[in-house]
This record gives sequence, C-alpha cells and structure tokens, in this order.
Amino acid sequence: MKIPFQTFELLDKKTSNSLDDTRLIASAISQQLSSGLAIGFSGDLGVGKTELIRAICEKLGDASLVSSPTYTLENQYQLSENICVSHWDLYRLGVLGEVQYELEELKASEKALILIEWPELVVDLLDLLVLISFADFERREVSIYGRKGLEFRTFIS
Repeated sequence: MKIPFQTFELLDKKTSNSLDDTRLIASAISQQLSSGLAIGFSGDLGVGKTELIRAICEKLGDASLVSSPTYTLENQYQLSENICVSHWDLYRLGVLGEVQYELEELKASEKALILIEWPELVVDLLDLLVLISFADFERREVSIYGRKGLEFRTFIS
C-alpha cells in the first residue's frame, strides 16, 4: 500500500517474532483506541490482519466472536458495555458505493471503534493505519502510521 505521507506520519515500527509479540503490539495499540476512531489494517493475504484485530478485541474485552467479515463486509462486536467494534473487510470491493456513506456516518456518530481490513479505498477516513508485512515465513513487520495533527503516544516499547 502506498502511504499518503502528506497525511500520515510513522509513529512506530516493530518486528513480531511470534503470536505473543503480536499480542503485545495489539495491547499497545488498544490502549489508545476509543469509539469514533477508524483504524485501517493493510497487508498481504495471510499476513495476520484478522489475528491482530482479534488480539486488539481481546485486550478491549472479548475476542471470542472475532472473525474475518470477508463475505459479510462487516461484523459488529459488543466487547463490553462501553465498547462496540465495527469490523470491516473491504477486500472484495472494487468501488465503495453505499459502504463509504455507512462508514462516514458510523465515524461521525462516534458510536463504535471502526477496524477496517483492506482500507485502501477509505484512507481519507482513517485516523491510524497499521501496515503488516512478511519479514520472513514466521516474522512480521508492523508499522503504525497516524494522521498528522492527531495526538498519539508512541505505541510500542
């Protein structure tokens, strides 16, 4: 994915050597998330986008229902009394159509945390962008970009 550097800046970068490392990265990310934010997760097929989202949801309350919404476009998870996650997968979309309006309304309402796999069509909507790439068969490189002008702490120690 080509990063629009005029809009986003690199906040942090980390190598994940294991699922435990991925959970630590998810924990660091989840500490800064709240309803109304839109976070994109980009990377090749099988790189671990859904797994990272599952780990974030686990840190926010409950990951038992998390699955990729590839064929349904959206899954919603009520993780706790105060946290609703709207999980989207835009892989199959060539054009957004009404999905763009739904995402814009959802973001404006600030009623849910929006997590989007394959966010290339909605980059303008994102507050954070998480790029995951294969370093090799077992390791992943995770780069976190934030929209310029928004306040985010350094994510990963």
